[in-house]
Amino acid sequence: MSDGLFKFMLDYQHDFTKFCVLRPMKTITTAEAAYNLLNIFTMFGGTAVLQSDYGREFVTKVIEELGGMWKGLAIVHGRARHPKTQGSVERCN
Repeated sequence: MSDGLFKFMLDYQHDFTKFCVLRPMKTITTAEAAYNLLNIFTMFGGTAVLQSDYGREFVTKVIEELGGMWKGLAIVHGRARHPKTQGSVERCN
């Protein structure tokens, strides 16, 4: 990654096992986030709850990008860098 193309990081953490998966991203777009989540879900399995510190519209668009493959997926929103809601992910960083 020395070419400088990747400027952002998608941080996925399994809620139960706390296993972290990091994916480099060139942009912060819903299409790229959905692509990376799909890649993670196909390797490790889907999830029932998706927690995000991004805005509600961003997360909704990511779910739409995934094509509604996970019916009944619960979306939990937390404040960015807030220890109570995001502490586990922040420790992974």
